[in-house]
Amino acid sequence: MSTTPLERPVRTRSTLWWLPSVALIGLTGFLLRLVPVLNGGGLYGRGNYDDGVYYAAAAGFVHGLLPYRDFLLLHPPGIVLVLTPFAALAGLVGDPTALAVGRVTFMIIGAGNAVLVWVALRRLGSAAAVIAGLLYAVALPAVYVEHTTLLEPLTTTCLVAAVGLLGFAHRATTRAVPALVAAGALLGVSSSIKIWGVVPAAAVLIWTLVVLGRRSGLLVATGGLTGLVAVCGPFSAAAPVQMWQLVVVSQLGRPATGTGWLRRAWTISGLSAFGARPVAWALLVVGLTVVAAAVVAWHSPVGRLAVGVLAATLGVLFAMPSWFLHYAALSVGPLALVLGAAVGRVATRVRRPGPAALALVTVGVLLAVYAATVVQLPFGRPFPTTTLAATVGASRTCVTTDNPISLIELDVLRRNMSRGCPLVVDLGGYSYFLQPDRPDFVSRRRNRAWQSMAVDYLRSGDVTVGLRFDGAHGYSRAAVRTIGSWPLLARAGKVTARRPRQVAERSVALPQLGSGSSR
Repeated sequence: MSTTPLERPVRTRSTLWWLPSVALIGLTGFLLRLVPVLNGGGLYGRGNYDDGVYYAAAAGFVHGLLPYRDFLLLHPPGIVLVLTPFAALAGLVGDPTALAVGRVTFMIIGAGNAVLVWVALRRLGSAAAVIAGLLYAVALPAVYVEHTTLLEPLTTTCLVAAVGLLGFAHRATTRAVPALVAAGALLGVSSSIKIWGVVPAAAVLIWTLVVLGRRSGLLVATGGLTGLVAVCGPFSAAAPVQMWQLVVVSQLGRPATGTGWLRRAWTISGLSAFGARPVAWALLVVGLTVVAAAVVAWHSPVGRLAVGVLAATLGVLFAMPSWFLHYAALSVGPLALVLGAAVGRVATRVRRPGPAALALVTVGVLLAVYAATVVQLPFGRPFPTTTLAATVGASRTCVTTDNPISLIELDVLRRNMSRGCPLVVDLGGYSYFLQPDRPDFVSRRRNRAWQSMAVDYLRSGDVTVGLRFDGAHGYSRAAVRTIGSWPLLARAGKVTARRPRQVAERSVALPQLGSGSSR
């Protein structure tokens, strides 16, 4: 088929701009996730509690243990499957290095998510795609979660890829069916990684039904159900009651943290890079910009999809009772898509190159200043491996801890399991599980069942490493006295290694996962 002279310049320009654009977005995204880690705890450091939980769960799975049936996990099983290759790698390189490889891989995933935003919007023009991709690459909530092995990077991958596939299906006259089914499957997988993924998935399904019709909606729904069942089905079949209690009941029963909408909006906006205290006028400017962008983006089908997903995501973030920094990352992908779609719409209306160039330079400078601020933030703290290694290495039975990162960085997690030690990947999570039917949540310090279980577990080994909980956070006064009475073997700051005093020759009795209580 011949090519007309008019087609060649377009194809050449396209090739010239997309290669450096993708390289810039990907490299920026990767470096902004790597450098703060190197400035903080390093690849072998400790920071977010959850990354150790998920890796320990994957290590248990590699060892033949199933989440929900054999150990407590408060999230869907998708993250366990994703981290299984890294946990298996530990047999060759050890747990500390395997987790470090996992962390770098998730940084690459984060950079890939920024590129996926570019891909989803490239049909709207280079300005839309590049600005949206760079915005995602530098946004603090995304940078924070994608520096280690957390849930949100994977849910973003699935969601943004699904939006891109639906954009293709909207334009395509053929091959739309595979794109629709694949988009649905990605949404199902997203929900099998983080339970809140069902809300943006519902928003996408509604858009599909309204814009593409019932047949397309049925294809997306079929793909979604297939993806969800493929990941969750085997685990649910092995422990249906336990999985429901842990993933659904315990999550819905989480207590309110008291974080108001103003602080949540400050975190979601990414302005927390400039300080923890919300600044009303700055938040107002960002809010008005997002609203204006949503109005402009509404003029395109993909823009309407992005607006719907963003609205659904923000609804979840402001409605959920608990709040943590990494939750805010759920909105970054949809927000970047909305702003990018708005830029694409405006770019088609601008005829004068001067104002357009000035606007692009201004946006570029703002993004550069913001990125320079984010890259200076240290993530995590070094783990005192050298101080504790000899003490922990001399353990003859089990090493217990209130934070699984201790077992990982000291490379005793696999040794524990080979010795038949109980696998407790989330000691704090038992506090949710032990009181699913209470109308008002009881804090850990007042939860006698959790206090008893936690102390019994910690004393079940001959060495215990204290890292997460203390008298101000988690333990009751009685628990602090008991644990503090155990002989101190080593200390590095607030991290301690102690020799528990056994009250009797018995193994630890963890709560039965099928009953929802310790009785």
